[in-house]
Amino acid sequence: MLDACASGAFVRIKGGKTRPAFLVDESSTMRGHAFLTSSSETEAAQESDRIGASYFTHYLVSGLRGAADSSGDGKVTLNEAYQFAFNETLGRTEQTRGGAQHPSYDITMSGSGDVVMTDMRQTSATFVLGEEMAGRFFIRNAAQQLVVELYKPAGRKVELGLEPGTYEVRLERGTGSFVGKAQVGEGGRVVLDAALFHVTTPEATRRRGVEAPSYAVAGRNRIELAVLGRGASAAGFAGVQYTRYVRENLAVTVGFSGASTRTSSVFAFPVSLKWNPRTGEPWNRPLKPYLLAGFGPIFGTDLAMFAAGAAQPTWFLPGTHTTFEGHFGAGFDMHIARSWSIGLTGMYTSMRDFPHPFNQYYYQDGLQLGFTFGWLFGRGRGPR
Repeated sequence: MLDACASGAFVRIKGGKTRPAFLVDESSTMRGHAFLTSSSETEAAQESDRIGASYFTHYLVSGLRGAADSSGDGKVTLNEAYQFAFNETLGRTEQTRGGAQHPSYDITMSGSGDVVMTDMRQTSATFVLGEEMAGRFFIRNAAQQLVVELYKPAGRKVELGLEPGTYEVRLERGTGSFVGKAQVGEGGRVVLDAALFHVTTPEATRRRGVEAPSYAVAGRNRIELAVLGRGASAAGFAGVQYTRYVRENLAVTVGFSGASTRTSSVFAFPVSLKWNPRTGEPWNRPLKPYLLAGFGPIFGTDLAMFAAGAAQPTWFLPGTHTTFEGHFGAGFDMHIARSWSIGLTGMYTSMRDFPHPFNQYYYQDGLQLGFTFGWLFGRGRGPR
């Protein structure tokens, strides 16, 4: 097993001298050779400050502790160990600055049975993750060293061989994070169940380097241009909106829109709450649907006006009138980059009528369609 940059080239070179076997398993009679390498012949072998080791070695060791035992027979075979290390290393390096890392192998063996790398039935202490437990588990020892990391689906039991001691176990599942502590003694066997864990708040961090776009919006702000179509008014409005994302799925929007002619002007100041009903990991999704509801004042100003239908035009002195509107609807924002978005909103507006019409800008109840183009700013406080 070789963890080094371009180590995939080693399977072509081979060479070396035969040494006595150090794995003895009487249940199999396998002969031959097996080379496991951390990367292909053209890739770098990456390390992580978070786990304090290289990705490949970290996941290979986690697999040998029992995380790779996909058959559930208490033994980790050569093929199980490699497949676990390959899947986890590739999955965790796809979005790093170094790019995806592909472990490689060259296995030429013959005989019966399989090569057993570790036997969980002979460990000094054991943690058991029951079938009902699901999510990504991180297990740290008393020195806060990450000794095991794995994703466990529901319906599968996993036994992990550890040294006796006290461990902190963190579980990440969906948008939630949970933590618990457990102690296991020499020859002990501890079953980790839901009662062990309590909810914890993930540490807020920022990623370094160039990575895939992050669509987290919690704590960020947005300024957007809005074009509002027919509905609440008999003609279109244009305006601006400011949005503050209180949480990842909740935002407050304050808008200003208006229109004018030579004789009258109408201005609206709506305030809305937007709620994203989607669950899971909304910060990873560029499409953010929402439901909205709100209200706000509307001001109409006469610059000059005449009474329609009179034999002679009757002009009125300038004046300002105020009314209020309420609205509800739905829409979506599409984040085309971390700092840019477009959106579409459909809503129904209900309001008290003005004392008289403001030319073609006479307000009335009805449907309204809006299109927005926005710029997001602020560091935010996403799940990373």
